Amino acid sequence: EKRVGIVSQFGYYGNDRRSTIMTNNPGVTGVTGDRGWYTYFHDGTPQEIFIRTAQVPRINGARKHIIVAFKYPSGVKFDITTEWTKFNAGDPANTRRVNQAFSFSDMYHDPEGMKYYVKPSPGGQVWLFLKIVNLHPAADGYFERNGIRLYDVDNHYFYRIASCYSENNCPRHLSSVPVYSWTTDEI
Repeated sequence: EKRVGIVSQFGYYGNDRRSTIMTNNPGVTGVTGDRGWYTYFHDGTPQEIFIRTAQVPRINGARKHIIVAFKYPSGVKFDITTEWTKFNAGDPANTRRVNQAFSFSDMYHDPEGMKYYVKPSPGGQVWLFLKIVNLHPAADGYFERNGIRLYDVDNHYFYRIASCYSENNCPRHLSSVPVYSWTTDEI
């Protein structure tokens, strides 16, 4: 399989870096909470990314989260939404806009994950930070065997991160997705 990038945990650099490869077979799993994920794509950050919240758990009624970060060129505009595909996919009633936060703290303290934060980065680039929360109304159940627990998995709720240089809504790409080929790995 083709390696398309690397996902690294926040807070670990150089020889202490904790990361895993991403292949063209989608699906990354790992810890939730404040130890977020920085994602670097070898061929450049795609202009459209879908993140399913399938394994972001709700434990005893409390929604857990993941903080994700991506690098983009300065000047891009973001069109970020959440969508429920189980209920009439593409219906605007099942789509919510994710709005830009004023600070990382503002984004972080939003309990529903409906804010993103953009931070300048060296070399004419920016960081996009997003708190991923599964808002699908699923039960708090789980399956457990030999001490390993898998929480209810629901793949009907996802985030769509689209970016472009236009002031209008960024387009959906139905086949190949263009990339920003000059983002750099900082970790």
